[in-house]
Amino acid sequence: MANLTSDGEQKAMDLGLRGKIAVVTGGTKGIGRATAEWLAREGAQVAICARTERDLQRAVEEIELATEQRIFAMRCDVTDDEQVRDFFKAVLTRFGTVHILVNNAGRAQIGRFEELTWQQWQDDLNVKLYAHIRCIKAILPAMKSQRWGRIINMNSILGKQPIASVISTSTWRAACIAFTKALADELAPYNITVNSINLGIIISDQLERRRKQIAPDMTLDEFADKVAKDAGIPMGRLGRPEEVAALVCFLASEHAGYITGASINIDGGAAKFI
Repeated sequence: MANLTSDGEQKAMDLGLRGKIAVVTGGTKGIGRATAEWLAREGAQVAICARTERDLQRAVEEIELATEQRIFAMRCDVTDDEQVRDFFKAVLTRFGTVHILVNNAGRAQIGRFEELTWQQWQDDLNVKLYAHIRCIKAILPAMKSQRWGRIINMNSILGKQPIASVISTSTWRAACIAFTKALADELAPYNITVNSINLGIIISDQLERRRKQIAPDMTLDEFADKVAKDAGIPMGRLGRPEEVAALVCFLASEHAGYITGASINIDGGAAKFI
């Protein structure tokens, strides 16, 4: 497995992912970007999608430079049925199958119940649950045919520890946890595992945008330290995208073949539920 040193450097350890075909949605920034790079470092053939062509081009250049692996990239909005069909058709045409799907695309919807419009509720549901379903439906025949697959849904601890100020996100994150468990039971006979990673606060582009809005005089590191302190995170810091990517690589490997239907926190101990 790819290990992290204390300074975040990646060290290689074989996870048996060489030659596997992996798809990462929202693969140009933050967790998605790190996940795509780590899978490529492990020898997987990686396809990524995102909504912005410029971000895709930059991510491909950076990942290929870092890993010396070719990356397949295509513009795709995972809330659009036709774009999802076209993307996965292109992936299957190029690679023949998909072994690993990381449903990572998503965005935060802030607002209390009476503040949110009906359209905002629907849009958030589309991103946080229906998008996962679309992508899984697109690759499931291939996974079932080969009787092997790894489906990893990026989620949030809000699914088990809801917060009123992000009620829509909390609601659909909980739905995704239930969906993950039910689907895991259904697909287990095909040697396909389905797991959810429940994120705490991870250093990301979203965090940087938040810093610019509310604390422009702080550096990102200073702001991250403040957020961690204010949130009372036991580890005393925020998570790094590379730490999430390392967990994804393990769950995608043969070593995690008996882990399915799980809902795994990566939050520095922030969650208060058992």
